[in-house]
Formats: sequence, structure tokens, C-alpha cells
Amino acid sequence: ENLKDKGEPVKVYVRIRPELSTDPAKNNIIVPLDEKTVKIMPPDGVYGHRKSVSAMDDKIYTFDKVFTSNSSQEDIYEYVADHVLETIRGYNTTIFAYGATGSGKSFTMTGNK
Repeated sequence: ENLKDKGEPVKVYVRIRPELSTDPAKNNIIVPLDEKTVKIMPPDGVYGHRKSVSAMDDKIYTFDKVFTSNSSQEDIYEYVADHVLETIRGYNTTIFAYGATGSGKSFTMTGNK
């Protein structure tokens, strides 16, 4: 069975990287709600105090899969291995890592080697 037999042609996976000691905010602004949903909250103090204004309210997003900060490289590879193998077999696929500088893109793609 190949990927085109598995439904949607585009899948979006999110990895929440562990907090680093150099991260300025020591509060969780991205909270996984379940294996497909995250809540993003503005950090305390960013707006002085949290008002109930649409631009500052908590946001909830749903993805095909959410990997928490406890997920290992192996956990992620196991889940996306079919996509990687289809790429290696020459199918027209793309594996795309997106995020701000220091967000963990290279670590997700290559590990700590």
C-alpha cells in the first residue's frame, strides 16, 4: 500500500520541542490538548496583563498529529516513515520543516548528530 491510498495528500505534523534553558519565557505557551490539538497562549506579561481581546485570546489549532516535547526522534520517524520511504522510492513527495530560528527544525530532521 502506498501513500496515495491512505487519504489526504497533505499531512501536517507539529513537534513541540523541549524548552531550553536559554528560552526567555519559563511558562508553557504551547499546550498539547490531545494527539491532534494544541492550545497556544500568549505568555504572561507580554501584554501587561491578559485581556479578553481577540488578538490575545488563547488559540486552538488541530493538526494531523502533535508530537509533544517528550517525543523521541524514533517516535517521530516511526510515524512519518512511510512518507520518507515514498520519497526515497522516487515518488513526488516533500518533507518540509518550518519554524522560527531555534525552534528545532534541524534537530527534528537530523537529531543531535
